[in-house]
Amino acid sequence: EGRLVGVEEIGPNQDLAIAIPVGIKKLLSDAKCTLSDVNCVSVNVGPGGLSSTRCGVTYANALSFGLRIPIVGIRRFELVGSLAWKAKNIPALCIQRASLGKAYIAIYENGDLSKQTFSTLSEAMVSFIDLKKEFVLAGALPANIPSAFSSFEYVPEESIPRIAKEMISIADRKMLIGDFKNCPIEALNEGSAEFS
Repeated sequence: EGRLVGVEEIGPNQDLAIAIPVGIKKLLSDAKCTLSDVNCVSVNVGPGGLSSTRCGVTYANALSFGLRIPIVGIRRFELVGSLAWKAKNIPALCIQRASLGKAYIAIYENGDLSKQTFSTLSEAMVSFIDLKKEFVLAGALPANIPSAFSSFEYVPEESIPRIAKEMISIADRKMLIGDFKNCPIEALNEGSAEFS
């Protein structure tokens, strides 16, 4: 079973190729652990910032391959959706800003993701509003949320330690049911099958 040994936040202006290994080394040192104590790697596969997501996934794949341990890919919407579901016990409409006025959007309900799409919010709004369900909004919302979404409650992003604990919980659950790989996994983007 996984445990949180610490949290090392990486700033938005840091070189991830350097910051990730330095941060992992510091975390292990602070916890008085070594890489040989690691028996599974979990990583946020996105959607998210293209460079940061790919860098994190690449490093996680390298750890998994080098240590010959399993890797668990966790979608960003599994994280924010799970936390919103636990907070409000109703489906979460998960949104992740993207470039050019587009967004990744999905519904999280009781452990399941559905209706994953990549489009403008205006285009997606019609199909989600037509569901006539009560939702909370979760994720990284664009500043220009369409007015049709303005009546939904927003569940703010959780703290990094809370997200890390939820990631461990999801990874543990996936390991129990065999939902992991032995390397490699890929970052999600608009070309991924989930968003077509």
